[in-house]
Amino acid sequence: MGVKCPTVTFAKWRRLIAKKSCPNLAFPLPRKLNAKEVKGIATSSAGGAIVILPNPIWFGISKPSRLDVHVLPTMQATALGRQPVILLMCGSFNPITNMHLRLFEIARDYLQDDGRYQVVKGILSPVSDRYKKKGLIPVSHRVAMARLATKGSDWIHVDAWESEQDAWLETIKVMRHHSQMCTMNRAHEEELEEESSCCGKRKAPSHKGSLKRLRCDERDNDCPNFRDSNDLSKDQTKVMLLCGADVLQSFCVKDLWKKEDIEEIVGRFGILCISRHGSSVPRQLIQDVDILWKCRCNIHIVDNWILNATNSTDVRREARRGHSVKFLVPDAVAKYIEANGVYTDKSEQINSESCLAPFSIHRRPETL
Repeated sequence: MGVKCPTVTFAKWRRLIAKKSCPNLAFPLPRKLNAKEVKGIATSSAGGAIVILPNPIWFGISKPSRLDVHVLPTMQATALGRQPVILLMCGSFNPITNMHLRLFEIARDYLQDDGRYQVVKGILSPVSDRYKKKGLIPVSHRVAMARLATKGSDWIHVDAWESEQDAWLETIKVMRHHSQMCTMNRAHEEELEEESSCCGKRKAPSHKGSLKRLRCDERDNDCPNFRDSNDLSKDQTKVMLLCGADVLQSFCVKDLWKKEDIEEIVGRFGILCISRHGSSVPRQLIQDVDILWKCRCNIHIVDNWILNATNSTDVRREARRGHSVKFLVPDAVAKYIEANGVYTDKSEQINSESCLAPFSIHRRPETL
């Protein structure tokens, strides 16, 4: 979240924001803001140089890490007339590499250079152990390494919700979950906007509106004619799937994805795919696959001009052989791998006799 500063008086806090003299710092606010103050701050800091964190206690939230309210950054995007975007990357992160983190930076630069979007958050969502992928070490290690890797970022965060579920979840369910969290956050934004005074006793916030929206979202999920994400209003946060070209290619693997899930991912949410410069694979896939072609306006292909072929498989191999993985992964992750000995010949055989969870679920019984 950036470097935390001691709580300052509201007057001093406003001066610091106005001067923009302390970029990338998170200033705890002394109190809740009224509608006029919120509008002024959203406008003055709309460039996004300063991260403003509201106090979760204002909203009656006992576990802010679960709800992850990012109210003012979203308002900043709205003040600029841009669509607030959350970039979601799902995967094994076995282990997380520098390239995983680099994809977030490339994606944010692309979207914000486009002029229509403002990235307010990046989420890393490690897959559950129940995915049953060969060589997949326990999620406790993978989440720990991901958190070490993102410790220095003020906008990329690790969310362990997916990995904590009792069963493996399809990517679309993870996206729905984070979309619903955005809906709840929006309800809190509206409460801020409706606040006309910063004095006197305040009524405890009601979550009826957000719950109503969640029920609407759930109905939308069951409806084949879900709303396209391009139809979202400017003040609604859009969740987009961030991935590499391999994920687009995997859409063509039989029984790995359900057709209706692909349709909802590309049609309702959208994809930002980072491709190696000069590769025609993603664009060719969009041309060849009808579902992707139909929603091509919701798929962003970004060329990565700086070549870096580092992948988790290479890192695991080097670690198993006792070689250094420094500069392939963040330093803290390299130290964690060495200290805990998480990658060995034995670890590489985890799930070696198991069937990948999507295949077990999506294949018909007679084809197993």
